[in-house]
Amino acid sequence: MIIITILKNVQIIFTNASRSKKMHHAAVSNENRIFRFFHVLPAAIVIALILGSSNSAQASRTDVDDKATPIEEIVVISSRVPVPMDEVIGSVGVIDRSDIDSRMVSDMAQLFATEVGVHVDKGQAYGRMYNDGIIIRGLGGKRVNVLVDGVRVGDTYTGYGRDLVDTELLKRVEILKGPSSALYGSDGLAGVISYVTKDPEDFAIAGQLFTSVKTSFDSSSDRVKAGALMASSNDNFGWILQATQHDSEQTKLHDDSTRDPNPMSGEKTSVLAKMKYEITESSTISMAIDLEQSEFEWYLPTGIGMSFFPAPITNTSESLGDDETKRERYTLSYEFSGKKLLFDDVTINAFHQSTDQQQKTDKVKQIFGFGPITGPTQFQTEASNFEFNQSVEGLSIQLNKDLDMESGIKHQLVYGLEYENIDVERPRYKTATNVITGSTSSMFGGDIYPNKTFPDTETERSAAYLSDRITFNDRMSLVLGLRYDQYDLNPQPDSLFNASNVSRNELAQIDDSAVSGKLGFLYDLSDNLSIFAQYAEGFRSPDYESANLSFVNFAYYYSVAPNPELESEESSGYEIGLRGST
Repeated sequence: MIIITILKNVQIIFTNASRSKKMHHAAVSNENRIFRFFHVLPAAIVIALILGSSNSAQASRTDVDDKATPIEEIVVISSRVPVPMDEVIGSVGVIDRSDIDSRMVSDMAQLFATEVGVHVDKGQAYGRMYNDGIIIRGLGGKRVNVLVDGVRVGDTYTGYGRDLVDTELLKRVEILKGPSSALYGSDGLAGVISYVTKDPEDFAIAGQLFTSVKTSFDSSSDRVKAGALMASSNDNFGWILQATQHDSEQTKLHDDSTRDPNPMSGEKTSVLAKMKYEITESSTISMAIDLEQSEFEWYLPTGIGMSFFPAPITNTSESLGDDETKRERYTLSYEFSGKKLLFDDVTINAFHQSTDQQQKTDKVKQIFGFGPITGPTQFQTEASNFEFNQSVEGLSIQLNKDLDMESGIKHQLVYGLEYENIDVERPRYKTATNVITGSTSSMFGGDIYPNKTFPDTETERSAAYLSDRITFNDRMSLVLGLRYDQYDLNPQPDSLFNASNVSRNELAQIDDSAVSGKLGFLYDLSDNLSIFAQYAEGFRSPDYESANLSFVNFAYYYSVAPNPELESEESSGYEIGLRGST
């Protein structure tokens, strides 16, 4: 990695991430890859020089970091309050910005590649390969809570994966391993992933402007990444603006591989903007805007070939995919610090997040109505568009209170309320067009399109929680946690869903609640060695898919029906550990 500082206030980072993996025989030439890499350099330098002409002057942030005195690592995810890493009860992992940069991380799979007990599963649907979800100690998917700046990351559906957060925007990732519903509610069966994005104070020196431009190349997937970041801060106002562009193709296979991938190419753009204003010495208001948009095109040879069932015999000669994803998050926060009877600090968050995804597939087909010997009797094109749209609005309030008792016992109390409203829909469109006559059809194997395999659903979640970290002395601590969750799932069937629910199955309308607890103990055997034990509970309430998925496959003679009696999944975690430091 090369770091260049221009005019003392602009940082440009050029990185060539060449991995040891052998290149596939169909890979682009070295000359072409070099051209693509250096294609972004002029733009980066121009931006740097323009920004460098600013009257603001600042020393390189790298120099500041090099001279900084090492400080004790603090984590928040284990108790929702800052706790030194060596005093955490339970198993927690941390990935910081320096680790992300040193490993040249570009996606979710690379991000968690070195984290013990955590990995990212690969999924496949409709010919697409993707990072399906995060697995913690063997459980994954929707059984892992994923948060970005405290806001639950949107769900994804078949063929999309959950790689929805650009790693370039992150300054830190915290991983809580084990049941976590006592702190974070539903979906915490396996654990929690907390993404923390960058803040103005991470870069800016008071009264000065920090600017950086960064580009990198990864030969394993021909990924070219370029981005720019600006941040500034003064006595009572700070802001940060970051934009990143990814341009990539599929990961190359080894030369001796016996199979070819479904080739993919595409781009992803991410923008993060934050503003923080200090109203008074004790109160602050802040706003965050987090935008991401991606589009990937696929050539799908696995979808090409002759199909003999269901009738008639069909040959697919071309199959192309086009996947689009757009995610938006808006957060408004208010923080107040001041010792009051009921709290020392209070944080109020209001947020909106939407995820809109489209998965388009275009095919060219020949229909052999009288068998393959007589030749095709019909030529047709087939176009499908499977969507997944979700919006989440919510409000949360968290209060912290420290109590020092006369006996010497200290309490770190954190308690609060949360509310979320979630709307989700999954329309599917599919049309076949006769190339000769121009006639169209929306019936495939007995299925009528457009349709929805589960109804539009509104879900409301509300919760109240309390956690108390009790410090008896310098060696012994106890954590008690309790949370109550109320969950309401309301399906809203329409004509598109009724096209799939031909049996008119009864739908699940769920009104349920859960109480989750946590008990943890920590004892320092010495200055460098401690023992801890923990019991924690987790649950996952039924969602729109697991409760109300409904369709009939007439071609293969099976059906899926809703389950109105479906109950929440539950988990209990018991953990004992020994932690040492040097």
